[in-house]
Amino acid sequence: MRRLTIDIFEVDRTALPKQMKIRLIVADSLGNFIRGLSPPDLSEAQAKKIFMEIIEKGEDGKSNYMTDFKVSEINEKIAEPYDIALCLDYSGSMSGYISDLEKAINKVVNTKDDRDFMSIVRFNHDLFTDTRLKKNNEELTKQWVERKKIALGGTALYAGADEALASFNSISSNQKVLFLLTDGQENSSLVHLASGRACSVQKLAQKARKLGVKIFPIGLGGGVNEKLLIDLVWLTDGKAIFRYEKQRR
Repeated sequence: MRRLTIDIFEVDRTALPKQMKIRLIVADSLGNFIRGLSPPDLSEAQAKKIFMEIIEKGEDGKSNYMTDFKVSEINEKIAEPYDIALCLDYSGSMSGYISDLEKAINKVVNTKDDRDFMSIVRFNHDLFTDTRLKKNNEELTKQWVERKKIALGGTALYAGADEALASFNSISSNQKVLFLLTDGQENSSLVHLASGRACSVQKLAQKARKLGVKIFPIGLGGGVNEKLLIDLVWLTDGKAIFRYEKQRR
């Protein structure tokens, strides 16, 4: 018998203490995504037989049981458009992953939803904005291909992610997410202090929350600085994804 698993990938705390929104993915034990477990496919009463309660565990070990919640499914017909920033680590410690990283970004740029806007920023010890938010896939691809050759160097992670935040339009009503592809190392952001770029997790998170941007770090390699990336996730309501493997030379 296949069991269902739930993976929470986004938390929205902007309306606290009145309400909180949690977005999740349901899959079976084989990794197949499951849909049709809530409105509009089922009634609210039927959905409550599947999603019976939410359990919140506090630091004191006590559990709070919540039954006053609603569940609904987001599909392609009702999904809202996104403003997406791709922030790519081109530092020396990422040298074994750049080729795979560029192949992945090529695919993402060419297959993004036509309603979404996307920007691409890269960093080593310097900051490089390949393109601000654009909607046209062909234009995005052209600018990305023309500008993607840079030398590897140090790691201005905080400043680089802040550079990606600067690509967002603060008055846009679209959902805003930043995907940070990195090994989580940091050694060069202080170089950009005079220009006002973030030089700490706290400052970066403060700017992201002000813009309403959720940060999703994607940690690459076996030497990922998990603590830094998880701290960033907790402060911006994103989710960290780690890909562990030996670095290829």
